[in-house]
Amino acid sequence: WWNSIINHMVKDQDYLKKKASFCLDFAKKLGATDSTALVTHSVSETVNFRNKKIDESERSDNLGITLTTYIGKKNLVFLHQI
Repeated sequence: WWNSIINHMVKDQDYLKKKASFCLDFAKKLGATDSTALVTHSVSETVNFRNKKIDESERSDNLGITLTTYIGKKNLVFLHQI
């Protein structure tokens, strides 16, 4: 059951590509002449044991988007972490 929980939390490639495409399309609608999108996803889990029993457990799930847009030769970088 643990693997099914982990697999559900990790975003698949199609999900990440859709997020990047949305950002690129939005930038173009706002007038960008060129743009790049970097979408990152990370999952971190830490479990601490004391006397062979779970003492503490932490989980972190991060989704970040960096969008660089160009209007002519000027650029703007937008960072967003969800």
